[in-house]
Amino acid sequence: MVLGKGVGQLALTSGADDISSVVIEENVLRSYGLKTEKEAVKFLKEGGFTPKRRDLLYNYDRYENELIVDFV
Repeated sequence: MVLGKGVGQLALTSGADDISSVVIEENVLRSYGLKTEKEAVKFLKEGGFTPKRRDLLYNYDRYENELIVDFV
């Protein structure tokens, strides 16, 4: 299912708390029209959100640096 960036930003604005699972999966990001983690961070920032990464224990970690590796 392709949701698109507009639907993703609308969902976040309406109360959704993430755009992916705790494991960033390429197919989840692609459903929003995003090809890389770097694009996802940019998408969130452009929507006025603070990108955060969660670990498997659901602890949050902000993206303090911009050194984000693209998916291959």
